[in-house]
Amino acid sequence: MGALLNLLHGLLVVIGRILGQTLNGKREHDKKRRDLRVPFLVDAWRTIERAANRGGPDEMRELEQAIADVQLFGTPSQAEQAAGVARSVNAREAEGAALDDLLEALRLDLRDEMRLGRANARVVHLRYSSFGARVPISSHVAN
Repeated sequence: MGALLNLLHGLLVVIGRILGQTLNGKREHDKKRRDLRVPFLVDAWRTIERAANRGGPDEMRELEQAIADVQLFGTPSQAEQAAGVARSVNAREAEGAALDDLLEALRLDLRDEMRLGRANARVVHLRYSSFGARVPISSHVAN
């Protein structure tokens, strides 16, 4: 009877160790994925925000890479939104609202990933004219 208890104890220890290593491996994998994904999406967010409501060639070139990064590293819905923006830009359609929606989706996800809490107000773009006067371009406030 004692040998059977020892065997059972040993078996439980081995199973516990395997489960612990599996869970720890998954946690490490998730952390590495997050550590890789977040910087790309933060950079993409900054680039898209800079390009929003600006149509210069420099901004558009940077926007191309940012949209590609979102399609690669974003969630499935963010990747679809980024693809929609790319299709709109390629078709020369107005993409301002689509950019704002993509920015908002990215911001919500990134704030969640970094455990910063939910921001209630939508993104507000502040742009200055070449003369230094403030020019309201786009501002969205959540209802």
